[in-house]
Amino acid sequence: MRHPAETPAETPKKPSRPTVETPQIPTNKDPESNEQVYAWEPPKPAPNESHRESIADKGMFGFIDPQDIKEGVKKCLEKQEPYSVFQFYKSEEESVWPKIAKAGWFENTTLAVIAINAAYIAIDTDWNKEEPLTPTETFSLEESGPFFQFMEHLFCVYFTFEWICRFLSFKKKSNGLKDGWFCFDSILVFMMVMETWVLMIIMAIAGGGESPIGGTSILRLFRLLRLSRLSRMLRSLPELMILIKGMVSAMKSVSYVMALLVLIT
Repeated sequence: MRHPAETPAETPKKPSRPTVETPQIPTNKDPESNEQVYAWEPPKPAPNESHRESIADKGMFGFIDPQDIKEGVKKCLEKQEPYSVFQFYKSEEESVWPKIAKAGWFENTTLAVIAINAAYIAIDTDWNKEEPLTPTETFSLEESGPFFQFMEHLFCVYFTFEWICRFLSFKKKSNGLKDGWFCFDSILVFMMVMETWVLMIIMAIAGGGESPIGGTSILRLFRLLRLSRLSRMLRSLPELMILIKGMVSAMKSVSYVMALLVLIT
């Protein structure tokens, strides 16, 4: 028997090394791209694959639920409600003023008064002077005859009444600034009241004499501004607005034709 010390020692086994994965350079890199690729980074998914995954998750139109697509189509097909100043008015149960302002007869009467006022301005310009139908200055309101004074006060009373009806119809008075037509009419009514009543009161207190703002030429310009009320008919007569839009669009072609004729001749 061998002595234990004489027994040969077993050779110790070397520890096994951990397996190291060899990094692979991505093969799906775009050769025209300037992006740097490193061997120790995992390969990035191809753009086509990520795009397919997003389409599979969200759908072609970006909606998961087909019902969302239907709702989106309905919103696109729905027509928006046209703007109306009536949405700022009180209810007819709260006050009588909205009932008057919304009435069809009130709107038609206003349009008729606007047309009569435009015809009266032409008569006043030609006949309210010493020598009618001549290019001379017209009389001021205090120098005019009874007929012209009556008509001026009548128009001023009606347009002031119409403005008060519309102003008192607003639920919030500040909403009147949101309506362009109301602001436009407010300026015209203010100028008309200043010319017809305020200036006459000031001149009566001052003992007569000339107008504080000068001659009648300036007052005539203020009166001509009343003709701008005729633009309100465009709101009530959409056919007239269609004709005007057609004429404006045709003016472009006419201008091109005139320019061409100038170049040729």
